[in-house]
Amino acid sequence: MKKILLFSIVATLILSSCGKKHQVVELNSEADSTSYMLGYLSGSSSLNYITNMDSTKVEDFKDGVKEGLEAEELSQNEIMALSFANFIYSQYCKNGFVFGDSTLVADFNTIKEGAFDALDKKEYSMALDSIFSFLNDIMRKSMQKETITSEELNTLNYVIGYANIKNSFDQGGIDGTPEEIEKFKNRYNEVNQDNSINKFGFIIGYDFKENVCNQPLFDLNNPCNLDLLKAGLLAAFDQDTTTVNLEKCNEYIQSLQMRKYMEAEKKKAEENKILYGDNIEKGENFLAENGKREGVVTTTSGLQYEIIKKGNGATPTANDKVRVHYHGTLIDGTVFDSSIDRGEPAEFGVSQVIKGWTEALQLMPVGSKWKLYIPYDLAYGDKEVSEEIKPYSTLIFEVELLDIVK
Repeated sequence: MKKILLFSIVATLILSSCGKKHQVVELNSEADSTSYMLGYLSGSSSLNYITNMDSTKVEDFKDGVKEGLEAEELSQNEIMALSFANFIYSQYCKNGFVFGDSTLVADFNTIKEGAFDALDKKEYSMALDSIFSFLNDIMRKSMQKETITSEELNTLNYVIGYANIKNSFDQGGIDGTPEEIEKFKNRYNEVNQDNSINKFGFIIGYDFKENVCNQPLFDLNNPCNLDLLKAGLLAAFDQDTTTVNLEKCNEYIQSLQMRKYMEAEKKKAEENKILYGDNIEKGENFLAENGKREGVVTTTSGLQYEIIKKGNGATPTANDKVRVHYHGTLIDGTVFDSSIDRGEPAEFGVSQVIKGWTEALQLMPVGSKWKLYIPYDLAYGDKEVSEEIKPYSTLIFEVELLDIVK
């Protein structure tokens, strides 16, 4: 229920257009293209959201976005106030009804009274947990079409305001200094049923201006150009395709995201090799000596195993699901995972585990118990998957294949 109460700005921008023609924008670098196309994508993500809110006020929304793009810096309390007021008018009490229930008429003055009482740190007879329980009960009654008294409705309106602000205060989301409290109240009072869509657009535009350049697509070599971001956004508002179209933007941004991801993975792998490269040598030395022991078999992939108990059941295929008991350690004996210690076998697909396991399971008849020695490249490679399993770790498992799950 708390998640329902906590207000948020919907990140997806859904904008309409009037078909206005723009001039061709010169995109002379990757930074230019990224900025413009990201702005265009943000502006052209479907009309559904704003249309569903109020199809008659799409232009109001667009005007609000443009105002937000040019707005001077706001304090955190001012942003919170506009966001909360919009949440109340446009979502929580959409069309003047709480929870969208036409029997629950929203009293915006009472909601504001509750909110402002919380801002002024006035105590209320119900603690937050009791308020959340009350709200859950009202929602249940609403869904089940049970009668809600006028007293309950009045309480509902009050606590909608009170609980949201009190919760934000408790989590440190609101500055409690007198000056900032006054800013909150002033900004909240700017919003009403008639202009809530416009103010929603304002917050979207302001948030875009303040935060979009923090996208991981931008870096020192690919700096954000806010002017081009805005130009792309406004072109999308008008559904203008003079410079780019939506398909081209999607292809470009997706390709860039994939490239950035691959570059980040490569950089991380290089860093891990510097930090943990000695694990490779330790693992190789261990496996070289271990492979000399009687009973240890080394496959062409480098996997090593020794048979503790030989089973006589069926052998799994790559498409099978198996039930196993296992005990996993590092080469120094550190235990990192054990179904045996948990007292419960594990089930998973043969092809859904690390390569060393997948190979070994397809060699083991049901009823077998083997000890596996898995080199890092058949385990988790250059990834750090837990506090114990660092990059390039050689792993040891005792595995008992209990059954093939049908």
